[in-house]
Amino acid sequence: MYNTHNKYLKKNALIKLSKLFNQVYAAFLFIFTLIMDMLTTFRNISFFQELSDEEINFLVNISTPKLLHKKEKLIAPGQAFNYFFIISNGLLRFFFDDENGVENNLFLPSEKEAAIIENPEAYSYESTTKYTIEAVVDTQIFLFNKNAFEEAAFKYRGIRS
Repeated sequence: MYNTHNKYLKKNALIKLSKLFNQVYAAFLFIFTLIMDMLTTFRNISFFQELSDEEINFLVNISTPKLLHKKEKLIAPGQAFNYFFIISNGLLRFFFDDENGVENNLFLPSEKEAAIIENPEAYSYESTTKYTIEAVVDTQIFLFNKNAFEEAAFKYRGIRS
């Protein structure tokens, strides 16, 4: 009886180990696919098309993908925002409320602008924003921490351009 119980425990342990392996493998495939999709996405963004594979890989590694749904805000007045970003697809609206509470649009960038975008106060040395950035339609962006991106620009010539 002891031997039968021992075989049962070994079999059960192997089944659990097999399930764990399958979960780890599935997670690996998910991450691999996500990275490969990001490489393809970055390669298709016109702003990045002149970059080398090494530069693209570096940018993929320091980026954070974010999907904003229609009317979802990326930032609102009073928030700190220490990121550059690029729009993969979609449309954003930069606006502020004037002293009468009327919304005033600054600009409406889309993926067609193919530019690195940042908070309008970035060069005024203010730590928080006075503006709202909101998705007009479902919009995919990639965020880059300013410090990490600036380090990349010093390291890689193509990113500086």
